Amino acid sequence: MYIYDIKRLPYGKYKGSYKDLNIFDLVKLLNIPREEYDLFSLACTRTAGYGPALARHMSYINDINTDSILINNACASSLYALIDIIERNKKNSIVVAAESMSTANKIVTKDGDTVSSNIIDGFICGITKEKMLDQAIRLNKFTRNELDYYTYLMYDRAFKNRLNFKNIIKNKYLSYDQKIEEISFKKITDEISINDCELTKYSVSNLADGAGYIIVGLSRKNAIVEIIDYDISFSDPTETIYSAIKSIKKMLNKHKDIDFYEIHDGFANCGLELIRQCNININKLNIFGSSISIGHPIAVTGLRLIQHAVEVMQRMNANKVLVSTPSSGGVGITLILKKGM
Repeated sequence: MYIYDIKRLPYGKYKGSYKDLNIFDLVKLLNIPREEYDLFSLACTRTAGYGPALARHMSYINDINTDSILINNACASSLYALIDIIERNKKNSIVVAAESMSTANKIVTKDGDTVSSNIIDGFICGITKEKMLDQAIRLNKFTRNELDYYTYLMYDRAFKNRLNFKNIIKNKYLSYDQKIEEISFKKITDEISINDCELTKYSVSNLADGAGYIIVGLSRKNAIVEIIDYDISFSDPTETIYSAIKSIKKMLNKHKDIDFYEIHDGFANCGLELIRQCNININKLNIFGSSISIGHPIAVTGLRLIQHAVEVMQRMNANKVLVSTPSSGGVGITLILKKGM
């Protein structure tokens, strides 16, 4: 499967510049190319209140009249949407990812409580009922200094590259990812820990608003990237990070010549655990910043990883990039991308 084009909006902070925009408004800002697609795949997790047939509705109002499907697989939604298209053997399809965390609707839980839909499967795993932060704290094996150093690297890389992306659609609201800021190492080390653990507000990924699209198909002509392999692995839902580790290890056993890595780090210790378990060079991981420094609009994060991978190939003359994310419930997905023609 080949990728022909990928674009995304700059991420907006939670309750930031996109705070009054729903997913339809965000997707409109993309100005999606009108082509003859054979599948419109919508990756979105915050669907409460949008009514039935959301993917069909989204394709219709964007003047795309084709088969449509909704993919909701938490953080891995965009990557799973691509795998779904590969396995359907579609000739020319589009994945649209959109998430308006700021306008997410309220839902009623099984216990009768009314809460923001951001809480369910965002802060709380729908399977284990455990807060993802609590899981990260429980599984942490690193010192505060190690976590702070990794966090600083991600913020520094994001800040230095914030204006250099070719595949970001600037708009009247934002010209680059809103969460990105220049932060000194001292500011990170001085920050108070969360709940007396080793993590701080800087070393966790924050909710964000965003949208993007990927156009894919079977023809090599005009391709910028080829998806040459993929894996879906599972872990105990109480140890979500290990789903990605299992998946990455499988791919690394098959592909020894990976140049760079783009991996979702919900928490700084997730990034460090990946480095340790998979023997990844930190200088080749998330070289333009990561989820903790850029933001995490859940279903759009996988698309952002691919967008960064494409930028890495274009700017660093890289041939192969590994893209991976764990997701709530213990599902890890990894793609191997190879530079196109």
